[in-house]
Amino acid sequence: MLACAQTNLQLFAQLRAAAWPAADLARIRAAYDLGGHLVSGVFTPCGKPLLEHLVGTASLAAAFGRPVEAVVAMLLHAVYTHGDFGVRGWSTPSRRTEVRRVVGREAESQLWAYTLLRWNGDTRPALRGRLDALGGPEREAVVLRLVNTLELQMDLGGLYCTSADGRRRAIERQGELMIDMAERLGVGALAAALTDAFREVRAASVPTELQNPAGGPRHRFVRPLSYRRTVPGLVAARLHRFLARGRDAHD
Repeated sequence: MLACAQTNLQLFAQLRAAAWPAADLARIRAAYDLGGHLVSGVFTPCGKPLLEHLVGTASLAAAFGRPVEAVVAMLLHAVYTHGDFGVRGWSTPSRRTEVRRVVGREAESQLWAYTLLRWNGDTRPALRGRLDALGGPEREAVVLRLVNTLELQMDLGGLYCTSADGRRRAIERQGELMIDMAERLGVGALAAALTDAFREVRAASVPTELQNPAGGPRHRFVRPLSYRRTVPGLVAARLHRFLARGRDAHD
């Protein structure tokens, strides 16, 4: 299976080997530092730190030749839904301004398009039906959602959570649809990588002893022992859970 970075140093080495310009490397460094600040303590359903997942998706986006704005967006793609800007919850204009100040307007616009794109079993068939009509940012957002899906399957990540059976069924139902989307979007290498990843997930199993006992369908914030919630934070957390019921899970 295609390898991808999981740490900042591996990502930096990958981009250096690809002879990325110094200005683009500086943007990646700034985006990584911001992401690490915003998603500290957040873990994916399989128990992997969310920051490692962000690095992995950025690494794959770069490997598939996506533009620097898309790679930067992937390095931050979960901050508006899972980041801590003082209180956790959905994005606000001030938060978008903060991110834009660090990564630039174009990368933040791509990140916002990714965030707004609904991606679940109900919406994917309709998206495939209108791929040709999608505008540039939304079209790229679909590519990046497919990249995100691939990274979540790598190292059998989706099987190390208690919702593994449901994730496997999702691949059975819509794996071929997502592969077709990647091909129609002109990213043949991504389609091939998804084919390999889905095949491996179908064939593999992991011991239940290694599954994350807290690994439901969504991400989990592990609070440090010194963490104390404020009243605004409690209100924002309740609002975030309410909004999450009507949105797709981050997978």
